[in-house]
Amino acid sequence: MVENTKSVSVSKEPPRIVIVKHEDGSMQGIIMADTVSVECPPASVFDYILYLFAAYYAWGLNFPRAYQLLSFLQIHVLHDEVETAFRGSALVKLEKALHL
Repeated sequence: MVENTKSVSVSKEPPRIVIVKHEDGSMQGIIMADTVSVECPPASVFDYILYLFAAYYAWGLNFPRAYQLLSFLQIHVLHDEVETAFRGSALVKLEKALHL
C-alpha cells in the first residue's frame, strides 16, 4: 500500500527497506524514502531485497555509495551491468578475489 504518492526525494536518505519480524515469526517490509513509504506484502528477506531493487528501477535512481553491496548483487547475481554503478576499492578487490 502506498501511503504517500508524492515524487520520490532522496535529498536526506536514500530509499531503504525496513524489515520487522513479529513475535509470531511473520515479517513486514516497508520501503522508505524521504517523501514516500511503501508497505510490501509478506515475503522473505530475499524478496524484500528484490522489492528494493524494483523501487530503485521504478524511481529511476542509482544506488548510493553506501549501498555498494546492492550494486554488487545487481551486477553479479542479477547479471544486470550498470554503467553508473559506483565501485569503490573494496568492491573492486572483492571482484578480483572472486575472479569476477
